[in-house]
Amino acid sequence: MRARLFVLAILLYFLATLIFLYPLPFHLSDRLFENGDSYLNVWILSWETHALTMKPGQLFDGNIFFPEANALALSELMLPDLAIFAPILALTHNPLIAYNTTLILTFPLSAISMLALAYYLTHHFPAAWLAGFIFGFTPIRLSHLHHVQLLSLMWLPLILLFFDRWLHRSEWRDAMVTGIFFVLQYLTTVYVALYLIPILAVYFLVHFLLTRKWTGKVFLQAVVTMVCAVLVLAPFLRHYYVLHQEWNFIPPESLKVYFSSDLWSNLFAVFPSNLIYGKLLHSLSGPPYERFYFTGFLTILLVLLAWGLRREYHVRIFFALSAAGYLIALGPFLQVSGHITKVPLPYQWLVNPLPGFSMLRVPARAGLILLASMSILAAYGWIHLYELLKRKWDLHGWKMISGTLVCVATAVLLGLEFLSIPLPLLSEVSGNRIPPAYQFLETYRGPGGILEIPVVFQEGGGEPTVRSYTYFAAYHLKPIVIGYSGYFPPPFYELVATARRLPAEEALDVFEAIGVRTIVLHRQQMSLKENQAWQSALSSSTRLKQVEEFPDGDEVLAIEPRLRISQNLTDAYWNLIIHSPAPARKRQIEASLQTDGLRSPSIDFLVNPQLPHPPDRPQARVGMTPVAVEWLDSQRRVVYRQALKVRLPYLLNRVALPLQLETPRQPGDYSLRLVLLESPSMGISVNVSIP
Repeated sequence: MRARLFVLAILLYFLATLIFLYPLPFHLSDRLFENGDSYLNVWILSWETHALTMKPGQLFDGNIFFPEANALALSELMLPDLAIFAPILALTHNPLIAYNTTLILTFPLSAISMLALAYYLTHHFPAAWLAGFIFGFTPIRLSHLHHVQLLSLMWLPLILLFFDRWLHRSEWRDAMVTGIFFVLQYLTTVYVALYLIPILAVYFLVHFLLTRKWTGKVFLQAVVTMVCAVLVLAPFLRHYYVLHQEWNFIPPESLKVYFSSDLWSNLFAVFPSNLIYGKLLHSLSGPPYERFYFTGFLTILLVLLAWGLRREYHVRIFFALSAAGYLIALGPFLQVSGHITKVPLPYQWLVNPLPGFSMLRVPARAGLILLASMSILAAYGWIHLYELLKRKWDLHGWKMISGTLVCVATAVLLGLEFLSIPLPLLSEVSGNRIPPAYQFLETYRGPGGILEIPVVFQEGGGEPTVRSYTYFAAYHLKPIVIGYSGYFPPPFYELVATARRLPAEEALDVFEAIGVRTIVLHRQQMSLKENQAWQSALSSSTRLKQVEEFPDGDEVLAIEPRLRISQNLTDAYWNLIIHSPAPARKRQIEASLQTDGLRSPSIDFLVNPQLPHPPDRPQARVGMTPVAVEWLDSQRRVVYRQALKVRLPYLLNRVALPLQLETPRQPGDYSLRLVLLESPSMGISVNVSIP
């Protein structure tokens, strides 16, 4: 009987998916919800499928932002979603169909997962089914339709389920299964996993306060599980750590404040297409969508009714988790009715300093954990409501009214509040309907990177808005210069500015120097002036050759190399200038490595000699040059050695690069030798006296 109920519940969830996501399930190959982050996510899943099947060792060296490596670490991984995406892609050879299918299935899978958690906690099937329905189809989820990683919440209820089992049973199996699901959640979205850490800490603390049970075995299991999780994640975390060290990706506090929830108004912010509340709550529903927390008035009522069962252990637990999740979502400073106060919140001094948290830009995403807690509380609230009604019905002899009937009525009312159809979708091309230039690139064997023109900026500057290049890179999988991701490599902006000077010869020199050998012109997207400039360049240049032209106006050009690229850094005049150290820095001094130009006037550009030219993507970043700093005593013996990496720009004419050098512990007279580890290596010696 129970098995049949679960099968029926699952079928109802899939039916609800077809209704609540209409018309997306019927337009898998020609519709997309949004053309920004959705493009990026299509590319991420496509690249990961390609890399893991063809060259797993280069998983993180995605084919965007050429010639930079490690491009995949600029956003989230979503690796567990490949369990759905990869087989669909193998069957259809269409990334858009695979992506939309993955996106759609996150809804019933999240609902099923919450059903399992709620049934484990309440042992009441109708209430558990309603919890799954709320978690799987609440309007909050529609606010993240362009973030498949944030919709993939099927791991979250399972983490909570086995975490609770572990706290009550202290079994190794439950602890390790909790760790496994946490790893899966982390590899899906860092946001939910990291914000879940303080939430689980609150769970543990409240559990201890309520039960007064604590053993050394639990502590040992927790430590071992955390160590195992870190070891499994370490190969992935390493790439993010490298990026953080080299580029210091720390979002400004103002951005975190912008993406933090308001104290009350965001509780009533709803997706604009909601049939009942879209217009009614329009004034409270301004962007960003990340802060839309409306779950329906009935859900809020059920959560409040759960207070009637407040003596229940799990009701207390999930009220505490809801409070903790909402406190995190409020971000660094309290916001009330759109006004940002100067009242600091625990996020600033308790959450943000934790390792990894400083890179998170959107505190409001902790609301997804709040949603999970509210779904459980709504189940308890429904149980309390049903018990109250049942007692009254029994007094009046209405024993024919069952829990199933009340559950159905509640689901209908919830569904009416949740409904946002038809979803506003954008037309998109996929499969054999993509532009012919990209079909050509799929089989194109030309070497090197590919630059697509034009590059358009947002009004007043900012990030490049040509994001479709990243989407189509999921089809041809060739290395492209212009890409879109959660973060952008700092040198990328230099290349974008240079691309906007094309077809000037000096700009072509830059792209030739870094390994670009193909240019794709999208002439219909270019201005008349740009088209004329390129036509003139094609007529007069000896280095630009037309490879292919297509009926829609796109054109593929090849760059024939002409530059002589320096293969080591000894072609430059280098000086090391030492500056006085700050009083607080006893073991550090400031220095600048400077070059005043190149020795040979025929060499215009200098690139990192670690950069192999096409067809392979570089294994080291452009401009990341290893440096050894050696301190020698009066006997010319090395007494201290420091390894550094210097980011050299693409152009090396008259540049200065700041360095921080550590000094030996003992005062005295030393000779400082700075060696650029090239072939042949070049050393610079400076005498320094350390008081």
